[in-house]
Amino acid sequence: MKSQIIIKPHLIYIESEHEFAVLQKIPNDEGLQSITFSCEISLKDADIIEKSGIAEVESIKTDGILIFRSKSFYETHLMCQVITDILKRHEPEIIQ
Repeated sequence: MKSQIIIKPHLIYIESEHEFAVLQKIPNDEGLQSITFSCEISLKDADIIEKSGIAEVESIKTDGILIFRSKSFYETHLMCQVITDILKRHEPEIIQ
């Protein structure tokens, strides 16, 4: 399964085989950042981010929008790895 990460000044585009996510790099005035997923997400996906220890999920919309606040151990490359793991979870299983 291939994945691709494209880094722009204000966002990061993370693509897995059939799904993608866009991570807002710069926090807003309240210190919040967002991730927009191309797929529906669940509380289990929010738990994956919470358990990573690098961010605290503030809100989640099942249509694919997740708002989080970074913790002191937050690093962008670690969040990209977590997002890639979530995208892989949502990849459709191909039966041959």
